[in-house]
Amino acid sequence: MGLTIEQLEQRIHFGWEKHPTPRPYISIKRETYTKLKAVAVFIDEEFGEWEATPDGVMRGGMHPTRRQNDYSPFNISKEEYILQRNRC
Repeated sequence: MGLTIEQLEQRIHFGWEKHPTPRPYISIKRETYTKLKAVAVFIDEEFGEWEATPDGVMRGGMHPTRRQNDYSPFNISKEEYILQRNRC
């Protein structure tokens, strides 16, 4: 049996054992949720709506723009990167 929408929201907002990071800034459009593996509409407070599977969001998925911001560790030019790499 699948999760209820309340259980899904709780796992996203407060975290759980497979993804313990709480993300209270994400909500789901309740009328779009049918099951964990079916696409639904989520809302990021800062970046707006996006479509994803509830299972993916529950396991750490996020709005594509937020993901780009979170996983862009370097904001340097190619030349600066090469200089840093050659110093090591």
